[in-house]
Amino acid sequence: MSSSGTNTTSSNVDAINALQHSKILFIKVWCFTMISCGFVGHTLSIYVFTRRSLYSNPCARYFLASAMIGMAVDVILVPLRLLQAGYNIDAFVSSAAICGILTWFLNSIKALPSWIIVLACADRTGPPIGMLTFGLLTIRNVRRSVRRIIPNSNLSQTQNETRQRQKATDRQLIQMMIAQFIFYTLTTTPNSVYFVYSSAIRHEYLYNLISLLELNSEF
Repeated sequence: MSSSGTNTTSSNVDAINALQHSKILFIKVWCFTMISCGFVGHTLSIYVFTRRSLYSNPCARYFLASAMIGMAVDVILVPLRLLQAGYNIDAFVSSAAICGILTWFLNSIKALPSWIIVLACADRTGPPIGMLTFGLLTIRNVRRSVRRIIPNSNLSQTQNETRQRQKATDRQLIQMMIAQFIFYTLTTTPNSVYFVYSSAIRHEYLYNLISLLELNSEF
């Protein structure tokens, strides 16, 4: 009877060890893949968005800032997480103050790219919302629109081609912004829902525990 229980316990321990080993191996492969692909991707993004034809576009500047911060995440945050989860080397245990500062700094860096995409969306959708919300801005926008409307007969062929290229660039940047917005929404929403759910469950557990302690104290 005891030997069968010992065998069962040993098999459970082996299964847990195998699962833990698989988890560590997956973390290593995933982190190295993120570092290599992220470095190449962010480098190409920085190269593209620093071109003179795109640098004057405000939306391109948002993407450039997002790529730079993403590069910082890729070369700082991901290696630290790799050392912590893959090799059991924790850089946050030297002191409580350093742990708090590093945690705040790294979490802030990790959240900045998504907030930059939010700012890019606000930059593109802000003027229409402003025109609907503030009546005074409507007159200003109409005056600007009138000044910008020039008959096609007065435009040279070079000006027409330049304007068409600018419109095509704006369309491509808006498509990139929408794609990144959808990607961030799909990847961050489950995590946010999990945190909200875990917080609700934790509060419910604490409430039940306090109620149980109060009930026991009455007896």
